Amino acid sequence: MHAKEVAMSDTTDLTHFKKHVNVCIGVFIALLVFTVITVAVAQIDMGKSQNITIALIIATFKASLVAAYFMHLNAEKKTIFRVLFITFIFFAALLFITLGAFYDYIKL
Repeated sequence: MHAKEVAMSDTTDLTHFKKHVNVCIGVFIALLVFTVITVAVAQIDMGKSQNITIALIIATFKASLVAAYFMHLNAEKKTIFRVLFITFIFFAALLFITLGAFYDYIKL
């Protein structure tokens, strides 16, 4: 390789690296903001079930940011998304089964 080609490849790699660093910093800031929102919502009394629902929605969004950018799932193939979708369906089913059991209690 010539010196000019080496310099060009180093510049390209550095630009690519800076792009990913900027994305990671943006995601980190978004996670911080949503953490502050979660804490703020927890201080407001909207009823136990509504507070939990809002906290779970925010946590789901934060988890999707982490999975998409820090785990690099946004660049994966369709098979990974299918597996993740099936996992989400099973998680939601277990969550609703648990909620159903919670509200189906026997009064003595």
